[in-house]
Amino acid sequence: MNGNGDNGEYIFQKQYSVAGGKGHDFDKRNAPFSFREGGWGCGVAPTMEMVEEYEYIDGSPGTLRLTDENGQPRRFDDPVELFAGKNPRLFASVYLLGSACKGSFVEWRRGLITSDGAYVQATKQPNVADVYTDSVTGLSYNVSGKDGGADVGDPSKTGFYQKKFFDETLANMDMGKSETPRPVFRLAEMYLNLAEVAVELGGREQRALAAINEIRQRAGVAPLTAVDIEKVRHERKVELAFEGHCFWDMRRWRIAHLDASQGGLNNFRESALYPWLDIRDHKYVFEKGTEPPK
Repeated sequence: MNGNGDNGEYIFQKQYSVAGGKGHDFDKRNAPFSFREGGWGCGVAPTMEMVEEYEYIDGSPGTLRLTDENGQPRRFDDPVELFAGKNPRLFASVYLLGSACKGSFVEWRRGLITSDGAYVQATKQPNVADVYTDSVTGLSYNVSGKDGGADVGDPSKTGFYQKKFFDETLANMDMGKSETPRPVFRLAEMYLNLAEVAVELGGREQRALAAINEIRQRAGVAPLTAVDIEKVRHERKVELAFEGHCFWDMRRWRIAHLDASQGGLNNFRESALYPWLDIRDHKYVFEKGTEPPK
């Protein structure tokens, strides 16, 4: 959803014009670290929990498959391969490990696995030299990626950045130079509102199912065969991600005070995805981590 809003989807939008003195700062404040063009950026770092909310296109749960059937870490030439088969809305909403961006790619690496199998973790911001020289091969490597990996400094601590609303075509990514409109009402929300009302009223689940599947079909995800309130809430979460609805949804549903295991916010501790580059075969392996305290 990086276009100009003239897409048949927006019902009411907030528009911007730099020439008219009404630009905004989103791109400058949210660019992945190496794309910041002189500072700022790194404003939003989606969590691993959010990434896993997006199912696979066959409708199976979105839990990332970090290990194989034998419990061994899966190995990848390119970290973005981990996300193969995921809901297309994920690729439009989140910069993943290895995602293409502005003629390059997002590189976030927790560290290296050395020739003797030891783990060397990134400890510095990407613009500060953090070089490891392998004692066996004599080759040198940057420990982190160019967009982060350590628990310090400005870059994302989860491995992800927000892509939705980021304008990769912007030539002058500076304060007040962004013009991407923000949706206030868009068509998908109307379908989701209908689905929620139909389920809450009871006896109208088929109407809710039809509304939800209109959205899923558009997104290229397998349709649901049944719907309940939790599935409606899930669909809102992935369809309307980063559009400012979550706070108000949780208030309406009166669940914010609940424990995270019940869908609330209490005791929530966001998770990160840690990719490690094994220099023995130049493949990536992954583990789940916990974002450091702020």
